[in-house]
Amino acid sequence: MMQKYLLTIASLLLLSLPVYAVQEKATPAQKQQCNTIVNEAGNMPNSQLDETYHKVLRVARCVKCANESLESSRAGLANDLRKVICLKVLHKKSVKQIKSDLVESYGPYILYEPPFSIGLWLVPIFIFIVAVILLVLNIRKNNAIHSNDDKSLDEAENARLEQLLKKSDEEKS
Repeated sequence: MMQKYLLTIASLLLLSLPVYAVQEKATPAQKQQCNTIVNEAGNMPNSQLDETYHKVLRVARCVKCANESLESSRAGLANDLRKVICLKVLHKKSVKQIKSDLVESYGPYILYEPPFSIGLWLVPIFIFIVAVILLVLNIRKNNAIHSNDDKSLDEAENARLEQLLKKSDEEKS
C-alpha cells in the first residue's frame, strides 16, 4: 500500500518538472551580438542570415500577445524568443529547423501557419458532409410521409363525410 503511494508521488513529481527548451550553446560574443541585434534593431553578419532571421520572426506568433508576430511584438517574452531565434540562425539552422524547434518547445500555436494534420483539416469537412447527407435523407423521408397523406377519398368515403357534416349541422341548429 505504501509503495503505491510512493509511486504515485514520484510520478506526480516527474510529471510536474518543467520542460526546458533546448538552447543552443553560445559564446559570449554570440550572446552579445544577439543582444545588439534584438535590442538595437541591428543586422545579422550577412544578408542570408538576416533574411532567415526575419522570415522566422514573421511566421512566429508572440505567445504573450494574442495576434502579433515576434517581429512586431515588444513584450519581454518576445524579446527573449528573438534572442533564441537569433542564436539558432547564427548556428546556421534553416527556417524549417527553427520552426520545428519552436513547435517542439511551444506547440503549434506559435506558428501562424500550423502544420497540416488530418484531424485539424479533414474531420470538420467529414462532419459537414455527413450532416448534409443526414439532412437530405431526413427531407426525403418527410416528403415520402407527407406524399402518402395526400390520398383523395373515394366516392363512398365522400358520401359518408357529407352525411356526417349534414348531421353535425342539423344538431347545431
